[in-house]
Amino acid sequence: MIRNARVLRAGFVPREVEHRDAEVNHLSSVLEPITNGEPADTAIVTGPSGVGKTCVSKFVTERLRDGGYDCFVVSNGNPEMLGSMVDHAGIGDIIEDTISADEVQTFKPAAEIYRHAAARTGTPIDEIVHVTAGWFDVMGAQHAGMQAAWVDRKSTPWEPFGPDPDLTIETFDDLAETLGV
Repeated sequence: MIRNARVLRAGFVPREVEHRDAEVNHLSSVLEPITNGEPADTAIVTGPSGVGKTCVSKFVTERLRDGGYDCFVVSNGNPEMLGSMVDHAGIGDIIEDTISADEVQTFKPAAEIYRHAAARTGTPIDEIVHVTAGWFDVMGAQHAGMQAAWVDRKSTPWEPFGPDPDLTIETFDDLAETLGV
């Protein structure tokens, strides 16, 4: 018997996430090396399909938002797909907006999409940390002038195609912990 059926709803996010301490802690510690104690004003969190739609991601994104950070989704997907994704994932109330590559007619990792994202958020590009599980996104964001945090969930060696990420973390929760939220 379930006393509170709301826990079965797709958009439900608990006040505490149990058995996911490693993921939560990892996301929280993401930006510490980047900011040296001074976090960026905006964090853009992206990743490949299927990443970031879990309860942990919602939990941490809510922590970031409650801590005063604006979170955006930057994607190669078109606006219709992004709208559907936001609706299906139930994250419309915890992200500021979505930014589509369609808006600039190019795809990540082209620098133009990251520069466009900075302009859309109204944030100087060097004050943004692009958080992603895609190594190509790290290089694209850095090339555009952003700081970049790589979410390395599988302890994969960094691809030596460009500069190292400004920060490497295992989970999005490490980001929130690093920012103290």
